[in-house]
Amino acid sequence: MAPEPTPWQVYRPVASPTVPRPALGSGFQPPQPPNAAPGPAPVFWSLPGPAQQGAGTFRGGTPLAGHVVRVGFLGPLTGPASPYGESCRRGIELALADAAASGAGVSFELVAVDDAGDEVKAGAGAVKLAHEDQVVAILGAVNSASTHVAARVAAMAGCPQITSVSTDPALTRTNNRWIFRNLADDTLQGAALARYLYDTRGLKRVALLHDDNRYGRGGARVIRGESERRGLPLVLDREFARGTSVFDGLAQDVAASKAEAVVIWGLFAEAADIVKALSARGIRPLVSGGDGLASPAFLARAQAAAEGAVVTYPFDPAAANPDTRGFVERYQARHGEPPDSFAAHSYDAAMAVVRAVREVGADRERVRAALAGMPPSRGVAGSFELDEAGNARAAVELAVVQDGRFRPLTPNEALTTSR
Repeated sequence: MAPEPTPWQVYRPVASPTVPRPALGSGFQPPQPPNAAPGPAPVFWSLPGPAQQGAGTFRGGTPLAGHVVRVGFLGPLTGPASPYGESCRRGIELALADAAASGAGVSFELVAVDDAGDEVKAGAGAVKLAHEDQVVAILGAVNSASTHVAARVAAMAGCPQITSVSTDPALTRTNNRWIFRNLADDTLQGAALARYLYDTRGLKRVALLHDDNRYGRGGARVIRGESERRGLPLVLDREFARGTSVFDGLAQDVAASKAEAVVIWGLFAEAADIVKALSARGIRPLVSGGDGLASPAFLARAQAAAEGAVVTYPFDPAAANPDTRGFVERYQARHGEPPDSFAAHSYDAAMAVVRAVREVGADRERVRAALAGMPPSRGVAGSFELDEAGNARAAVELAVVQDGRFRPLTPNEALTTSR
């Protein structure tokens, strides 16, 4: 007899009655909406062949004991963005370890591929995971450009994909029903930050510094639009190249602009070096940014220069939620440090895949349908709820760097925004 289901397992899987099950590898079906409206529970079945190799036979939605289902991770485990990728991998590993500890027959194996934050490597890695490793789902990638490439591969292979890091809004606007995201996108994060700067703090002179990649430009578009909508054009709008470490000229431009606040939309290394350059010259606007800055690596690199910075903060490891507390304790016992947002959201994404497989088996189309129809549940990073496009329905919280740590802003200190 199977053990009693955990909170992660209790849900009724759904599939669209208007979308026939595609043949393996059929990928996109443009006439259909990205994640069609849920219908009745599917009839469970299994097929021999590549999609089921290593997964076993499934009857009535329950996997037979003793079989292994592979889950893929794609992200940077080397290179400048590796701290984000390593956090994701650790979160997924812990999720699969917790799944194994809960029993329920089926075993899960993680297959991790390092894309080094490179789009070409991401494409090759997605091909390997989807076709050679026959994973039931791909978790990742991290860099938005890499995730776009991987999403095309996964869709053509008919393989579900969940990203817990990439926030480019365009990811879920391509009529691709195989891609999901369980983190607030740049539209939500940028709007929350703009509301804080312009509406809560009443600032009027804001400068924008952003990475020259897809992530930086996407967030910059949101901040630019929010500023123009309020009739307060940016006093400075500059792009910087990934890998830059000397920002003396940019710091001088910020000083000349007389900005009251600086929004940095980029990753931790360049952001930390920017705030150090500003601090070294006595330039002290309010520093703010998206969740690319919400990393312990940003604090470690920026040191005292990070004090007072305000960032979007998708995960609070000190939250009172018992699920969060248990996750933080187990993670810290394994790694000697608390988890960040990327570990927590990756844990939740992996657990969503575990839920789906336990209920409908390891057929990719059925897993995709189960993810699309999964009702709201509680994860370690907070509420796990996806909208009709596969995006997270999430409030965006803010945090301030205080005494070398992220401290969540109280409701009286900041406004939140939700979809």
